[in-house]
Amino acid sequence: MIYLITYDIESPKKRKFVSEILLSHGFKRIQKSVFLSKENIKFIEEVIGDINNLLQVKEDSIMYMPLCREDFDKSYFIGNNSFSRESLQLDEFLIF
Repeated sequence: MIYLITYDIESPKKRKFVSEILLSHGFKRIQKSVFLSKENIKFIEEVIGDINNLLQVKEDSIMYMPLCREDFDKSYFIGNNSFSRESLQLDEFLIF
């Protein structure tokens, strides 16, 4: 199982800090505030729990959701961004 993690954080300083936390824990950035991880749910919940302590609940939000390989393969991307399926090296990144 992989997890899609996304956030909406008002403070630029907090937003940068959260992205650094996710990147340092091996999450793969696919858009500015959207990440993927193949870690188990317990690890995801621990990292999200640490981040949640930094957030202002009336202003900020973070969400994570499970994605199976089949659903991810059905997804598509439109627009100008640096993400591509090939850049993720899915065969190495995803373990099913």
